[in-house]
Amino acid sequence: MGVRDARIDPKRPAGASGHRRHARAVVRSRRPTRPAGAGAGSRPRRSLPTLPLSAPRSRVRGALRTRARRPACAHRRGSIPGLPRVRLAPPRSLRGRLLLAVAGGLAPLLGLFAYTLLSHREEAAQRWLDRARYSVREASRVYQDVLTATRLTFNALAHAPLVERLDPQACALLFPSLYESHPGYTAIAVVRPDGLTACTYPSLGSDPIDLSDVPYYRQAVATGRFTVSDFHFGLRSGMPLVTAALPVYDDDGTLLATLVAGMNLNETAHTHGWPLPEGGSLTVFDRSGRVMARRPRADSLIGRPVAPELAQAALEGADGFVRAADVDGAPAAFMVTPIDVLDGEAGAYVAVGYEPEVISSATRRLARMDMLGFLLATLALLGGVWLILDALFLARLRPIVRAAARLGAGDLAARTGLPERTDEIGLLARTVDDMARRLQAARDREARRVEEALRERDDRFQQLAENIEVVFWMWDPARREVLYLSPAFEKVWGRPVEDAYADPSVLVRSIHEEDRDPVRLRRLGGRMAVGEDTYRIVRPDGEVRWVKNKVFAMRDGSGEIVRYVGVCEDVTERRQLEEALQQSAKLEAVGRLAGGVAHDFNNMLTAIRGTTHLLLEELGEDHPLREDILEIDRAAERAVGLTRQLLAFSRKQALRPRVIEVNETVESAARMLSRVLPASIELCTELAPGLPPIVADPGALEQAIMNLAVNARDAMTEGGRLTLRTRQVEIRAGRLDGPRAITSPGHYVVVDVVDTGTGIDPETLEHIFEPFFTTKELGKGTGLGLPSVYGSVKQAGGYIWVDSEVGRGSTFSLYLPRAEAEPAPAEPVPAGPAEVEGRGTILLVEDEPSVRSVARRALSRCGYTVLEAADGAEALRVYEEHGGRVDLLLTDVVMPRMGGPELYKELRTRDPDLPVLFMSGYPGREIAESGRFPDDLPFLQKPFTSATLQAEVRERLRTQPAGT
Repeated sequence: MGVRDARIDPKRPAGASGHRRHARAVVRSRRPTRPAGAGAGSRPRRSLPTLPLSAPRSRVRGALRTRARRPACAHRRGSIPGLPRVRLAPPRSLRGRLLLAVAGGLAPLLGLFAYTLLSHREEAAQRWLDRARYSVREASRVYQDVLTATRLTFNALAHAPLVERLDPQACALLFPSLYESHPGYTAIAVVRPDGLTACTYPSLGSDPIDLSDVPYYRQAVATGRFTVSDFHFGLRSGMPLVTAALPVYDDDGTLLATLVAGMNLNETAHTHGWPLPEGGSLTVFDRSGRVMARRPRADSLIGRPVAPELAQAALEGADGFVRAADVDGAPAAFMVTPIDVLDGEAGAYVAVGYEPEVISSATRRLARMDMLGFLLATLALLGGVWLILDALFLARLRPIVRAAARLGAGDLAARTGLPERTDEIGLLARTVDDMARRLQAARDREARRVEEALRERDDRFQQLAENIEVVFWMWDPARREVLYLSPAFEKVWGRPVEDAYADPSVLVRSIHEEDRDPVRLRRLGGRMAVGEDTYRIVRPDGEVRWVKNKVFAMRDGSGEIVRYVGVCEDVTERRQLEEALQQSAKLEAVGRLAGGVAHDFNNMLTAIRGTTHLLLEELGEDHPLREDILEIDRAAERAVGLTRQLLAFSRKQALRPRVIEVNETVESAARMLSRVLPASIELCTELAPGLPPIVADPGALEQAIMNLAVNARDAMTEGGRLTLRTRQVEIRAGRLDGPRAITSPGHYVVVDVVDTGTGIDPETLEHIFEPFFTTKELGKGTGLGLPSVYGSVKQAGGYIWVDSEVGRGSTFSLYLPRAEAEPAPAEPVPAGPAEVEGRGTILLVEDEPSVRSVARRALSRCGYTVLEAADGAEALRVYEEHGGRVDLLLTDVVMPRMGGPELYKELRTRDPDLPVLFMSGYPGREIAESGRFPDDLPFLQKPFTSATLQAEVRERLRTQPAGT
């Protein structure tokens, strides 16, 4: 424990002497440090209580109470250093709770005990403090009495003859008895006026001692009064001394001599037997803080400095308690008071100190006695309460506790067995018994309710399982048997449920052989893989169905699989729809390719047919090459038909759909077929009257009927019957059959093409609408007939359905949606002679040289002035060179650098009334859908003949003549 700071309160009023200041030392504690100079063997010191030692009794009591409460505060803050935290468990029995209540009742007694303990502690501390105050006052008084006695002795000696004569023999006779009567004296001397000793006892040597420069001597001579020196250590003896001096004068005031006596402070302290409190110490120190005397005797401490706090408090006149380190380094508390040596001046200070252990040990002894008495009284009281509670309450509560424990364990037949009484325990026993009876009755009711709920749940599950279309199943992997199969199993698998219960391997055998791999065998034979799988099954009637099986695992508490459950769904129709979508995507891709090829064909065929027609116009009827040229033209015409089939298949041909009567189109096709069918084939028509109109291109529909009729003719090599039939149907639900699926319910007009030919086998039926698929010999079929029919029907928003049986014929049914409007009457053809000669300037823009050459020659022969350009940029230049005198713009749509629509837009800024005629080898529908130009602009589809081109140009100029 380190030195405590001393704070001096200077506000206490001065004492009777008028110069002394009493201070109250208030102690603050610092961080503990090891005492300076303490060796390895120094015993530890307890810390001092932090309280003002000079405070009133009431404040001391309050401080002691505060200190006594500190351990409790530390416990509330959390933990005691070095000890583990302990959690007090709540009492688990009624007996413990009652004892705890009794213990709570002892709280006032415990408070009284604590108050008594604190009071005893305060009384013991106060008694010690009173003894310390008495001791320090007595010590100061002893020193003052010694000095007073010395002064009186000197006053008596001042009138002795030896002083006047300075007689050493007289000194030798008188001083020994005086020396013996004052045990604390170290020497007595008479000093001459010059400061040299005249006589000394005991003798300090033969030579006199010069005291002329000694401060106390000079002060005594100067003041002419009794003077006491500072407490000091002798120059020769080294002992702690205080020296008194009294100058002696004659009647004239002349200095005769000076009486001097030195006193050993340490010897005086032990000689006079100063009173000390038990365990205390007394220390005398001078103004510089050096120890002059010590009791109990400790000569080794003489001359050592006291603590700075103690010395400072003494110099400031403190007359209270000061906390500081003792001379030996141990912490202590001191009561310090000055020793008045002359006229109220403090020549030294006396301090009584004590170690806190002194009071603490006495207090602990008293506390132990009080605690022992309190514990004995408490144990006796608790023991008595225990016996009383056991006899009056606990013996009767035990049956209730046992009955409650049995009830908690589920034994609702448990009863207390206690007789009925009207007290609280009897009421509790009766309540427990009544509760047990009610619980037992409630359990019986709940059991009946649960049993009924289980039956209802089983009924609902059975109804669900019997009505859902998917198969619900359960499988036991341990016993490898089917636990449950819903009735939908018979519909999907086509076999009784009992077969699977009796022989689970039938599930394996039903899997299609291509899907029956070892993985699925392991799943069905024992443990299964949780998840989803799709595979094919084969029904007993040979039908193949697609199923999707979802497997879930049920586990017990340890995580082991105890059961598999799942649902199995028939996805055959879904698979067929997916295949139809895939087929449609494939056909779309091939159609795009066909459309691009048709564009190139159209450009070439335009050049070929245009050239042949020009040659035929120049050659006469009897020219030998005319037949060859006609053969070239017929081949080109067949190529045009092939191109149209490609466009029809790709659904990109330019159509002019309108509201038409189906029967009229069928009759027109029948008239044409009657001229081309062989006599071995009978053509029949069955047209339903009053059919609603449809929206379609009549030419495309007629071509589709013709293609179907040609295929029927090829299938009836030995002859047969070809029937064209119309009817009206309403589809309420879609018919699903691969790419021939009808997915939109509604009203349809149906055109049936029925033959009695060889029929189509199922494998071939799956591919008949694929492009370039044909069963005919090489060179006798293109494989585009049926795909083009399929494309035309799809363009009309309809569906195609095929029913065929090998050896009995086929039926192709075209389902065309009913139109809401009536067919419009045909526009009358204006009469008048055809204009042969043409007038005007035509700007011809075409990037294909051969097509541009044919078009120029055809138009020039009609008398038109033709300006040629290879693209839009060149056409602008040509237009500017001719001053904008152009009557018609004839341009291709797609060209490098600048296309036809862009060119037309640019020229419209110069001539807003300029007529235009677009031409392209791309299908008109594709051009229109691309958004390159509006649908209302005139468009000429390639390939075209020179006559067609001339007619279209005349028509365009007729509606807007040249020069307007």
